[in-house]
Amino acid sequence: MNTTSTVPAAVNTYYDRKMLVKARPALFHTKWAQVRDIPRNSTDAIRFRRYSLLSPATTPLVEGVTPSLATLSVTNIDAVAQQYGNGFLITDKLMFTTLDPLLMEVADILGENAANTLDVLARDEMATTTTIQYASTATSNAEVSSAMKISKAEVMEAVRTLKNNNAKKITSMVSASDGFNTSPLDACFIG
Repeated sequence: MNTTSTVPAAVNTYYDRKMLVKARPALFHTKWAQVRDIPRNSTDAIRFRRYSLLSPATTPLVEGVTPSLATLSVTNIDAVAQQYGNGFLITDKLMFTTLDPLLMEVADILGENAANTLDVLARDEMATTTTIQYASTATSNAEVSSAMKISKAEVMEAVRTLKNNNAKKITSMVSASDGFNTSPLDACFIG
């Protein structure tokens, strides 16, 4: 008696262990950040201070008369360091059976997630400002639509507002490195 058997199709796909490049977000909210370290074993809170500027002195001084004296005005800005994080559950069986360079990929994904988290947190903090200029006729975020385009006149208005409020132009930004270096820029406002 003749029997026929089928031979399974051979596996002819080569498995490339080099992983494909992932799409990565463009991180830009922290490029111009001021970075401050809190000394180890001290606290998780930090205070920033800013003294207010004086109004221009437009009254001439009179010989022998003490002028009106201004008082210093200080603004404290307090911040508390918080921890954020993500992780993966990786079993020993997975480590022994996977063909992928798992630990390198996981470290890469978590590092990218940390940078993206920091950028989103910085963006959200910047969005809490009270001085906002909207494009076109919008007066709130809810009114902004994709049809509204910012014009040259609106950019010039924003620059005038910044100058009139004594905003300082940015001349350096934090470099993309493992250190806290800065890179020079032409004097500009960031928008």
